[in-house]
Amino acid sequence: MIFADVRGSTAIAENAGPAEFAAPLNRFYGVAMDALLPRNAVIDKMIGDEVMAFVIPAFHGEPQKAAMKGATEILRGVGYGSGKEPWLPVGIGINFGEAYVGKLALAM
Repeated sequence: MIFADVRGSTAIAENAGPAEFAAPLNRFYGVAMDALLPRNAVIDKMIGDEVMAFVIPAFHGEPQKAAMKGATEILRGVGYGSGKEPWLPVGIGINFGEAYVGKLALAM
C-alpha cells in the first residue's frame, strides 16, 4: 500500500482558501496518477489531501520496486530533488504484507 499525503494541508487551505487550494490539490492528484498508473497500481482513494493505492503482486512482478518507483516519481513530480522547494509538501508511506481488502465478516 502507498499513502501519499500533503503535509500541513489544513494550514495551506486556510491561508489560500478553498478555490485556490483546489488547483494544487488537483495537480497533486494528476502527479500521483501519472506516477502510479503506469506501474499497474490500483488507486483506491483520493481523499482530501491523500492518495491511497495498492501495488498488487498479481499485476506486477516486482511490486516493491514498482511502489518505490511510483513514490519517487510522486516526490519528483511535486519538486523534491530539483534543488528548489517543492511546490507542495508531500510525505509518502509504503507498507508491504498481507492486507484484507473489502467486506470482512466475523464468524460467530
